[in-house]
Amino acid sequence: MLTFAICSLLIAVWLMLAVWALQRKKRRDTESADDALKLIASLKLEHHVPTVARLGGIMGITPARMMHIIDGLLEQRWVQLNDEELSLTDDGRQRAVHLLRAHRLLETQMVHDAGMPLDQVHQRADRAEHRITEEQLTALNEHLGFPSYDPHGDPIPSSNALTAEDKAISLANWEVGQPATVVHVEDEPPSALRKVLAKGITPGQTLTVTARDEKQLTMDIDNTQHQLANTLALGVQVRPVAEQPSLMVVQPLSTLDVGQTGRIVAISPACQGFSRRRLLDLGLTPGTLITAQFGNLGRSATAYKVRQTLIALRQEQAKQILIQDTATIDQESSTLNYVI
Repeated sequence: MLTFAICSLLIAVWLMLAVWALQRKKRRDTESADDALKLIASLKLEHHVPTVARLGGIMGITPARMMHIIDGLLEQRWVQLNDEELSLTDDGRQRAVHLLRAHRLLETQMVHDAGMPLDQVHQRADRAEHRITEEQLTALNEHLGFPSYDPHGDPIPSSNALTAEDKAISLANWEVGQPATVVHVEDEPPSALRKVLAKGITPGQTLTVTARDEKQLTMDIDNTQHQLANTLALGVQVRPVAEQPSLMVVQPLSTLDVGQTGRIVAISPACQGFSRRRLLDLGLTPGTLITAQFGNLGRSATAYKVRQTLIALRQEQAKQILIQDTATIDQESSTLNYVI
C-alpha cells in the first residue's frame, strides 16, 4: 500500500514537471516568435532586408532553432518567406506594432511612474510585452499622456501603424563646435548604456563636442566637460539644435553657491514623469527666482528659498533644474529666448 502511494506521488510529480516544462517551452517559443516579428519590422523600417540568416545572427541562435521559429510564424500566417527574405503579413504587422508599442510604453511607465533607472527597463519590458493586451495598452497610453517617444528616444507607434524613425547622426561623427540635441540612446548592451548615462547623456539633452581624437571625444554638457569613448558615442544619435534668435547661457542649479540667486530657465528634458511633476508642484517653474540658503555636509542636499518657502533638493534633483545666475542677467535682455 505504501509503495503504491509513493509511486502515485512520483507519477503526479512527474506529470506536474512535464506540464510545467511544456508550458515553459511554449512560452519560450511564443517569446522567440514575437522577438522575430519585432526584428523583421525594425529591419524593414531601417531599409534592411530581413533574411533568416540575418535574424539568426542578431538573435544569437542556431540556424535550426531559427528555422523552427520561422516555421511557427509561417504556420500562424504572420510572415511570408520568399527565398531567404522574410516579409510580414497584415496580421504579422499588426502583432509587431502591438509588441513595439507595448515595449516602448512599458519602458516609459517604468521610468516616468516607477522611477526606474533607464538601464534597467529594457529587459523588464522585454519580458512583460508578450502578456499585455490591446485594451491594457490603450489605458496605459492614456495614463501616460499619449507620449510620442520612449525614454531611449524611440518613437512610440500608433495602434495601427509603424513609423519610420527620422534620420539622425551618430555622436561619433558629429562636427566639433556644433551644438546638438540627443534624440536616441541605444539600450543594449546595458553596460554601455550605463556608461553613457553616467555622462549625463539622455534624449532631449543638448551638448557640444569640443574636441575629438582617435579614442574619445570631449563634450560640453551644461557647462561641464565630459569625455566619452568613440565606441560608446556610436550608440548615441543626435540632431542639430533648432536655431533661435539668441541664446542664453544656462547652468544646473547644483552649481549655485550658498547665498547666490538664480532664475529658473527650465527643467531638463531628461527629467520626465513623476519626477518632473514633483519639481513643478514645488513651484520650480520658468522665471522663478531661487536662492541657495544652506547645504548639509558634503552638499549631498541643499535648502533653497523659493517664493518665501524653503525646500530641500538632493544634488541629483538640482542638476535637473537649469538656471541663469542673476549676477549675469542683463536687465535689458529680458526678451531673450531660452535654449536648453
